[in-house]
Amino acid sequence: MNKFWNFAGGLILGLLVGTAAGLLLAPKPGDEMRKEIQKEIDDILTEARKASDLRRQELEDEFSRLRGSGDEQMKK
Repeated sequence: MNKFWNFAGGLILGLLVGTAAGLLLAPKPGDEMRKEIQKEIDDILTEARKASDLRRQELEDEFSRLRGSGDEQMKK
């Protein structure tokens, strides 16, 4: 039974020390970290939307160009 209490005491002490070290060494508070991560995600999504819109416009222009040249071929 003595081994059990030594183990349990060591486990609890380890948890407390680990938690304290994590809190003291954490680079930023949780709320601040979540806000920063959300901002990064928003920035990535904004860039993806811009790239998507640009590519869509390029494809629409190319489609119009090809459609126009196809109409000219049919007229001949």
